[in-house]
Amino acid sequence: MDTAKVTTLLKQVEELSGDADKVAHDDALRRQLVRASRKLSQELETPAETWQRIAYLARDHPLPLLHPSLGRPFFGLPLQIVVARIAVDLDLFGLLTKASSPSSVAALAEQTSSEPLLLGRILRYLAATDMIEETSEDHFGAVATTRLFATPASRGSIIHQYDTAFPCWQGLPQFLAETGYVNSTDPYKCAAQLGLKTALPFFRWLPRHPHNLEAFNHLMTLQRYGQPTFLDVFPVEEKLLSGATADTPVFVDVAGGVGYQSFAFREKFPDAPGRVILQDLPAMIEQAITKDGVEKMEYDFWTAQPVKGARAYYMRNIMHDYPDDKCVTILGNIREAMTADSVILIDDMVLPNEGQNHMQCYLDLTMLTALAGMERSRKHWQALVDRAGLTIQRIHTYTQDLQDSVIVVGL
Repeated sequence: MDTAKVTTLLKQVEELSGDADKVAHDDALRRQLVRASRKLSQELETPAETWQRIAYLARDHPLPLLHPSLGRPFFGLPLQIVVARIAVDLDLFGLLTKASSPSSVAALAEQTSSEPLLLGRILRYLAATDMIEETSEDHFGAVATTRLFATPASRGSIIHQYDTAFPCWQGLPQFLAETGYVNSTDPYKCAAQLGLKTALPFFRWLPRHPHNLEAFNHLMTLQRYGQPTFLDVFPVEEKLLSGATADTPVFVDVAGGVGYQSFAFREKFPDAPGRVILQDLPAMIEQAITKDGVEKMEYDFWTAQPVKGARAYYMRNIMHDYPDDKCVTILGNIREAMTADSVILIDDMVLPNEGQNHMQCYLDLTMLTALAGMERSRKHWQALVDRAGLTIQRIHTYTQDLQDSVIVVGL
């Protein structure tokens, strides 16, 4: 965050909004205030919030009460990720980030082997949506969003949104119409099959497409960048490490992907006794991070859990991928391996029973579209865990906007 720029923008917004009646009747002043407030909003964003604004088409604005039109208009929003995808192909975010001063359209056209007339139109759109900055006529420079989108994780995430997520979303209206507008609970029969033109469920399709898999893994890296984690709220030393020996399985990261959570666990507790085990399908394990103190194990959670009596079986954003009956099966396979001292740590959103925000609803419908899964309310989690023959011991919430939480489940 550029504190000097934030200070300047705060003063500008304060001056422009001093007379609410004048703002309401002076359209030029209103437009200045809209622009200043958007710039202030973006300066205050975390990297994760910037990504959510562009990729998830969020409409919330921090100053919604100044004027009803301050929120971004709906029209044109899907184009943001489309043009961002073009910018990734041309490496525009990277070129502008590396440049020591604003770059001309002509120079960028030469660097990208593109026609100046076309490139200028693309650059102006990127500037109009605050992904880059127009510094003067036909000259453009980097802003915080540009620098964020120049990172490998952001580039991969943009590719995922356009190449993988968009086709799934585009299939949703047709899918719901053809199925009579009923809630999908079959991962073999959801909008993803229409959009991706496959008969496979999403997580069987993904490993067969390395380009999409790589982009998806980048998204998983970026999505919670800079956010708190379960390690900030769950008492690991007291509940998992106390009394452990070198042979004690203290943390089993079930379906842990490339291992970010296992890595974070070992980073925070490098000298702690006990085994940290990353489990996933072979295609994921092949891409997994190598870290001292983290074991890699091929495992399919539809089968019996091979690690018996672990202190914690951890699952991050796994349950939301599946309908209730599938979740009961996954939990049941772990339950059979548990002892009285074991817990399952379900790291997922716990939605309020009412008043869910736009990001929570976005993610819920994305789960429906791609996986026939869902995000769950506190009431729904309670019913699901009861159905699996288990007990919720406690819920630790560690983010306020999404209500990301670790649900502690025991026998």
